[in-house]
Amino acid sequence: FVGFLTFSRTLLCLGMVSCEQNENDSENPVTDLSAITSNYIVTNGETLCGTLSSNIKISVADGATVTLKGVTIGGETGENWEWAGLTCLGDATLILEDTNRVTAFYEGYSGIYVPENKTLTIKGTGSLTATGQEAGAGIGNGNYTSCGNIVISGGSITAVGGYGASGIGCGVACEDEAYENPTCGDITIEGGTVVAYGGYSASGIGAGGATMCGNIRINGGSITAVGGNGGSGIGGGIQTNLTESTITISGGSVTAVGGDYASGLGSGMYGNWGDILIEGGIVSASAGLDSVGIGCGYAPSSCGDITISGGYVMARGNNEGAAIGGGHQSLNGCGDITISGGTVIAEGGSQGGSGIGTSDYSCCKNIKISGGSVTASGGFYAAGIGTGQNGSFESILISGGEVWASGGMSAAGIGTGAESLC
Repeated sequence: FVGFLTFSRTLLCLGMVSCEQNENDSENPVTDLSAITSNYIVTNGETLCGTLSSNIKISVADGATVTLKGVTIGGETGENWEWAGLTCLGDATLILEDTNRVTAFYEGYSGIYVPENKTLTIKGTGSLTATGQEAGAGIGNGNYTSCGNIVISGGSITAVGGYGASGIGCGVACEDEAYENPTCGDITIEGGTVVAYGGYSASGIGAGGATMCGNIRINGGSITAVGGNGGSGIGGGIQTNLTESTITISGGSVTAVGGDYASGLGSGMYGNWGDILIEGGIVSASAGLDSVGIGCGYAPSSCGDITISGGYVMARGNNEGAAIGGGHQSLNGCGDITISGGTVIAEGGSQGGSGIGTSDYSCCKNIKISGGSVTASGGFYAAGIGTGQNGSFESILISGGEVWASGGMSAAGIGTGAESLC
């Protein structure tokens, strides 16, 4: 009977997070959020734990490295508490231990705010759920301020953007002309497990609705990014003009799912994106309605060159969208599509999207394949490699690799779809 009591107490202790100070480590204090009664700035070396018991602004000092250990931040929303769940005052590093939850206090604010021209680094072995309010990113900024760079190298992270805001990256454009539209710096993921959900019109990782974002690079980790309606999985939101921004994937496992009318990787609806480079890793990119897996979104959208030199890439178009290339009715289309290595499987949308090339009423420049293993299938009236129905391209050059291409009804395996030009 005594042994049973001892065993039960051990289980309880394993489920608790200690907020006690280590007597042998006085230089790294432990702060219990439940004991804080006024706005508080966390300093370098400090550990936060516990649950914030009232609507108090918690900030991280410039240059500080802070450990989050079983933290819950968030309270009632209201105009008296206009701040993010956690506000970084400059460069900051967050080390994750145990389970942490951070939520913005008011609309227009992010779960975790990163100031412009500064860098937030997140690492550790714990988990973090960061949630923005309406117009606020999960991690990044809201619609009143711009944000800096975001680096994730470890931990299990779930980031949820509010209406119009990305999961990781930028909030939505502000309707008040007194404020400039927000921008976001570069986003780099080097490791960890990351799940990011964009709000309506926003990307999972990247730009919010009608905002700006820097370059996105993924070197490792397990990443799932889901865009809201009109927002890409990774890349642009609705009406974002980001022709100088790039997406580079060199490692990790990446699943990118576009919202309706937006790409999995690339631009959102009515938006523009720069170059897309896949050098390695495992990539699955799925389009939203009438859009492409990798490339540009629906209607007058565009993207730069698409280059695949390694990795395993699975891309799926939706309805009238290509798997890789220009989106449905994207009259500006995409640049060159170049494949020199890796394994590529491209399935065009069933109602007029090519496997590699263009969607219905779309265009691309040159398609060049010099290596790798490529399997491309077109939808109804669409080529496997070339155009969708009513599409156009400049040239196709295949000089190496293993290529299998099948077209849909009345379309070539390699060449044009029905009623198309080359």
